[in-house]
Amino acid sequence: MDTQRLSQTVQPLLNWFRTHARTLPWRADREPYHVWLSEIMLQQTRVEAVRGYYARFLAAAPDVFALAALPEAQLLKLWEGLGYYNRARKAQECARVIAARGGVWPDTVEGLLALPGIGPYTAGAIASICFERPAAAVDGNVLRVCARVLDDATPIDNAAHKAALTAALSACYPAGHCGDFTQALMELGATVCGPNRAPQCADCPIAALCLARAHGTASALPVKAPKRAKRAEEHTVFCLRCGGRTADCLPGSGSCRTRRGCSTSSRRAHLPADRGSVTCGCAARATAGTSSHTSSGRCAATRSSARPCRRATAGQRRTSCARRSPCRLRSGSFWRIHTEDPAAAARSARPLPAFAQPRIKA
Repeated sequence: MDTQRLSQTVQPLLNWFRTHARTLPWRADREPYHVWLSEIMLQQTRVEAVRGYYARFLAAAPDVFALAALPEAQLLKLWEGLGYYNRARKAQECARVIAARGGVWPDTVEGLLALPGIGPYTAGAIASICFERPAAAVDGNVLRVCARVLDDATPIDNAAHKAALTAALSACYPAGHCGDFTQALMELGATVCGPNRAPQCADCPIAALCLARAHGTASALPVKAPKRAKRAEEHTVFCLRCGGRTADCLPGSGSCRTRRGCSTSSRRAHLPADRGSVTCGCAARATAGTSSHTSSGRCAATRSSARPCRRATAGQRRTSCARRSPCRLRSGSFWRIHTEDPAAAARSARPLPAFAQPRIKA
């Protein structure tokens, strides 16, 4: 890691930030509660979208004590639209810990990391902005800026690389201006050296130090590790019809499972006598004849509109496997023809013939 080059960016960035910083409501002061709340809200969310939420949230919960006492229903209503509701619950849990401490926030990265819902980035942001600690807050914006400055093609989602960059940046922090340097890096990555577009090198205060600009590789950076290819599997689902009626194979108890282990958890479908649609418990609406399975093994067909039968009558029969044990597609599953005559339905129970056994492709 080229720490010397990173340290050369400090003064140009500080000078640029003083004149180009956006006016944001959470930058009005260095109150830890305000900085923390803004960072929690800004995770996976655009700045412009957060402005209104931040103001409304502060009006309802102006400090950690108010947030700690907020009813969950009101908390989630205030958070509505930001998504990732677990963030709101973790935020309240953290607020309760701080309230129990008398409203005093830890002033070190280690102390902040011990709080619920706070990770390395948020801890670095609070420690540097609120307490002038030399602690880097490395997010996607900072990773992008540094990858271009250093012309570094190391995947930014590599945990070891991120930890090394955090340590290298922390060593460059200027005493007395730690908070400004953290925000300057964030600002540059959000406005000038932004994602999903060409970098605005003409407006960049550190363009002269940028190796990617000098080498013509800025648009190709940063690099992410390639995603693992998804594995597609095909499973055959057999549908048997007779005279406008459809055979079904429903579990008498337990659950119906394919070789991959998908299950309907003893789900039973409501089937009219003249219009059946269930072939097996793991394919609740398998009229098309094919059921797709993901690599996790869960059957996509279980997300159907079938509902548990609550009004079985002589004309609307619920039928199930002739045996009590869970039926399995790869073994001799039983089927039953839907009919208004219960006696005929009982006589229709037969093992599936060999040619009708489902074939599962590896």
